[in-house]
Amino acid sequence: MSYEVVTIPPFEKQLKRLAKKYPSLKSEFSDLIERLELNPLSTFKKNLVLRLQ
Repeated sequence: MSYEVVTIPPFEKQLKRLAKKYPSLKSEFSDLIERLELNPLSTFKKNLVLRLQ
């Protein structure tokens, strides 16, 4: 089963602004999206990521 992570425009705008200040954020965020699309119920750094219904 495949999943797609969808963001909202205000989030994308804030991410773009923060990426200017923190250059590694763009690659870290894309890694997170890839992981979530592959396995949305996995855990990252002891935080449980749950699928929204």
